[in-house]
Amino acid sequence: MRLFKNVVIYGVSNAWGSGVSYLLILFLTKYIAPEGVGIITNFQYLAYILIPLISLSTTSSINREYYNNDIEFTEFIWQVVYIYLTTTSIVMVVMLLLGDYIAELTALPLKLVWFSIAYAMFFQAVESRMAVFRLKDKPLFFAGWKFGRGLIEIAITVGCVLWVSQDWIWRIDAFLIGNGFLFLLVIIRILKTRYYSYNKSIIKGIINYSLPLVPNAVLGAAIGFTDKLFITNYLGIEANGIYSVAFQLGMIISLLQNSFNQAWAPWLYKELSKDEISYRPILKYSVYFALGFFVVCLGIVFVAPHFLEYLNKEYAVPFQVVAFVMGGFFFHGLYKLFVNYLYYYRQTNLILFITISVAVMNIVLNWIFVPVLGMEGAALATLGAFLTQLTVTAFIVQRKYKLPWKSLIKV
Repeated sequence: MRLFKNVVIYGVSNAWGSGVSYLLILFLTKYIAPEGVGIITNFQYLAYILIPLISLSTTSSINREYYNNDIEFTEFIWQVVYIYLTTTSIVMVVMLLLGDYIAELTALPLKLVWFSIAYAMFFQAVESRMAVFRLKDKPLFFAGWKFGRGLIEIAITVGCVLWVSQDWIWRIDAFLIGNGFLFLLVIIRILKTRYYSYNKSIIKGIINYSLPLVPNAVLGAAIGFTDKLFITNYLGIEANGIYSVAFQLGMIISLLQNSFNQAWAPWLYKELSKDEISYRPILKYSVYFALGFFVVCLGIVFVAPHFLEYLNKEYAVPFQVVAFVMGGFFFHGLYKLFVNYLYYYRQTNLILFITISVAVMNIVLNWIFVPVLGMEGAALATLGAFLTQLTVTAFIVQRKYKLPWKSLIKV
């Protein structure tokens, strides 16, 4: 019952967080040209690639080590802070060398390439804090931060576009200010602990566990960015803006599976940490989710065409694009049912192998389909990549851990 309650709270919170993005995109299509939306999208995805480079995927370590009674958690968090400071400095040095090339590839102004570093740092710190709320079973605190950030972004974006100027830069400012404000709260909370200790052993443990996840996280973000880069460079930044709006609508499926996973992963880890693991309830809930998720996704696919009718004519896009993207995120949701086993048992090398395979396939599919099919080809590549990810992961987990699915059949 508590699991269901948490799923609902996280679901509503994530629906709000994602809903803010969707509503603001719909709002911006009324006032901003597709080129501006394309720039906003590329800025976001560049930051998503920088986030694991700055954080070294330490959120996974936070999730895993919170249940380690041999570690003082406050001391652990301070070591994460020291890692962030070091990696952010390194990323800034690299950006000095590669900034112009990245700006050309993404069609972003150079200043936005630099702002993406700040956004990545702010966003990761806030997400880490919200991860702690989940681990401490404080869903209402999690919801408060989600809703607060969304309200700030709405106020800045809508207010400035309506009463200052119809410019895409206000959406970028909203990202920075909304996350920057919560980032300050994180810093204040950490400084109040007055711990400051530096523990080389803990840092080494964090890096040993999380570092193999960095390529996986970067490639995961790259999978989401590849189609947009291909469209930007083959069809132009304006076409990328149109595609990005359709992609956002397709990602409605993503918020559902993310909400489930944020409640599911901590519960699963707790179950797997028991001396005697009972797989039957784990697999039973897995099946319930898969079936329910399929029904909900099917309903959304039928409703989605009505959303397209509200878009400005400049953003008209075939329904197949949205449907292919939704299908891709449906498979990605099922993938999370299996990949959490690999995270818990520290099989990060296997996760990396899977992600590299999917990323390479995604690049190849975009290279084949985008020049011929345009936006539909990019969406089809997303569908194919996530289906492959699910199939390979499920096969590996089942072969490695022999999950007793037959136990669900009552004799």
